Amino acid sequence: MNTILRCFALAAALAPLACAAQNYPTRAVRLMVPFPPGGATDIIGRLVAAKMQDVWGQPVVVENKPGAGTVVGTDYVAQSAPDGTTLGMVVTAYVINPSLRGDLPYNTLKDLSGVTQVSVQHLVMAANPSFPANNIPELIALAKKEPGKLAYARASTSCTCPTRAAHRRSRTSWRGACRSSWTCSTRCSR
Repeated sequence: MNTILRCFALAAALAPLACAAQNYPTRAVRLMVPFPPGGATDIIGRLVAAKMQDVWGQPVVVENKPGAGTVVGTDYVAQSAPDGTTLGMVVTAYVINPSLRGDLPYNTLKDLSGVTQVSVQHLVMAANPSFPANNIPELIALAKKEPGKLAYARASTSCTCPTRAAHRRSRTSWRGACRSSWTCSTRCSR
């Protein structure tokens, strides 16, 4: 009988917490995108924000904060109040930036917490139709045959492209692209 009473007492004590959790959010939510408007991450962020707004019945405002390979926007989320009303879109640069910069204004392991993966984007390698390589093995062979003659482009220095790693190993430049995934993160309470 004492066990049953303890269970009822615990349930009564926890009931207000469960009700409070169901009311989230009680005010507008900001969704930070670490790129300028119009790009893939911005488009995904706006689609996610619209759906969250429909489900929550609260405004979800997209804020674009580009700069420093996503560091500006990510720091904005890391410095926000840990109340769940500031969320951030995070791309693969989030995991590579600590290896590129020892002076990040936030700790990627302690200051932010993953919420969910919201999308995956597959990018492709592209070249002029007259380019002699038609696949990756042919491209690698061409790069080895003609070192220093090929060039590639990437979005930023924090792109985690497998092609970038191959470039460093072979010391040969070539066109590349990467697969990027977008994740929504929020500031952790300390």
